[in-house]
Amino acid sequence: MIMINILFYLFVFLGLGFFIYLILAYWVSKKRDRMITQMEKVYTSDKFNKCPHCGVLNPLEAEICEFCKKELPHKAHQKPLQDLPSPSPVPPEESTQGEIQSAESPVSSTPSPTGKVPVPASENPQLEKFPFNRAWPLPNSTVLITMISIYVLVIVGYAFLIGIYTMGKAGVKQLEEVSRKTAKRQAEKEASRYVAPSASTVKPRQYSAPVKAQSPTPVSTPTPLVLTGSAEEQITQLMLHLESKDWNTAIQAKKMLISKGKPAADALATEIDHPDIRIRTHVISALGEIGAPESAPYLIDTLDNEDSLTVIQSAYALGNIKSADVVDELIAILKHPDWRVRHAAVLSLEKQDDIKALTALIPLQNDKNDKVKNAAAKAVTSLQESEKKE
Repeated sequence: MIMINILFYLFVFLGLGFFIYLILAYWVSKKRDRMITQMEKVYTSDKFNKCPHCGVLNPLEAEICEFCKKELPHKAHQKPLQDLPSPSPVPPEESTQGEIQSAESPVSSTPSPTGKVPVPASENPQLEKFPFNRAWPLPNSTVLITMISIYVLVIVGYAFLIGIYTMGKAGVKQLEEVSRKTAKRQAEKEASRYVAPSASTVKPRQYSAPVKAQSPTPVSTPTPLVLTGSAEEQITQLMLHLESKDWNTAIQAKKMLISKGKPAADALATEIDHPDIRIRTHVISALGEIGAPESAPYLIDTLDNEDSLTVIQSAYALGNIKSADVVDELIAILKHPDWRVRHAAVLSLEKQDDIKALTALIPLQNDKNDKVKNAAAKAVTSLQESEKKE
């Protein structure tokens, strides 16, 4: 794709350069034509004497017009043209057009009043001074229209291909998002099928005898989740149910994900930073109950979260994953200002059963909080007994 972009931009710049050349060439050609026309007029007035009566050009040395036989005005300031034969007379019809027939004349450069004369550069200093004294070639209309059409077609084709490529990538993401939202709505619809009767619609029972004691009101059983497809598809469906607003549906999804084991842990780890604290709580607690070692890095990352509740849940969850890295991270949060975080870390370190934690737990036996103090004393005793057994 990068190579196609480079070729396209190179083509665009070359096309722009070509159009700039056309503008300059048109301007240069027009200016050159105007200068040549002006020099032709000067050349004609310098070499010939035009008859004011009939318009025929006569040599400068002639005093009488060869055609109408009338006297010509004398140009004393001009140098007469030497060895120039007299032009043959022409009929009046042709003289009105300002053309002179010079077929018999040995001088081939004899100009006419309206015709263009080849002007040698040596006799035209103005043309030599013109910086663009050479004519710039201009393409004919067919070539120009063809090149413009190709230029436009290439740009439109490139835009079309880029649009397809971009829409293809975005379309896949949109399709996935639509599928996810559809499944989520379907799960919410299934969860909302059961509607518990309200207190206003339930009529009180009439008893013939006074009731001494009543049994508690039974809690409605949530509708079981129906899963279809392969194991991966079921995990995807459960992840959608986990985000349900219905608490019973979310709890069912969480329990079923825990039963799936490590494959579900991989899917849960991707949602550990979910912005909704309710969903984040389900994810962290489920990872802790699964206890997959691969989940430890994700749980460790959440220990730096600004939300203390998230840190507490992650500390509890790490207690079920035995690892040297986990022990180090739990020891690091023993100095957390929130006593609940310290309490969770002490309980998890006790589960780790690692002697390395003794040094960090002993000072906590004097913690300001009684729960932390008691938990630390219990953990120290448990670890010391384990050390003696070893």
